[in-house]
Amino acid sequence: MSAPSFYRWLSLGAGAFLFFALDLYTKISFFCRELGIIGQLIRFERHENHGLSFNIPVPGFVPLLVAVIAITVCVIYFDKNQVSLSLGQKVALALFIGGTLGNAFDRYTLGYVRDWFAIYRSIFNLADIFILLGLGTLLLHSSQQKKSP
Repeated sequence: MSAPSFYRWLSLGAGAFLFFALDLYTKISFFCRELGIIGQLIRFERHENHGLSFNIPVPGFVPLLVAVIAITVCVIYFDKNQVSLSLGQKVALALFIGGTLGNAFDRYTLGYVRDWFAIYRSIFNLADIFILLGLGTLLLHSSQQKKSP
């Protein structure tokens, strides 16, 4: 592995770890508190998510399997395209991987994902935001690349 390639992998790993650690920190900090920020519209609320997104019930191994597959796809994508990826795409991959690791860690160690941030009826965590931001950014970059000649 050449030096530039090593540093690209190191930066992806460091970014993913940073987002993973930030997610775990917020879960530890906010999961045990219940607090209304704007009445009942926005609040911190403890919620154990035993399913997929939106509490969709699935067998216990499925979310971990999905996480492993998603991270594997990201790593292969990064390996094949690391030289041509923009900084935004690299950050998006780190966001996605870090968020996926955060939720997978919860699911593996606790048997559920700790959700704590509630807006109206939806309850989620920082990892969910990282996953959506990362995926959305990657899709946006992908659609922009297809449009350019």
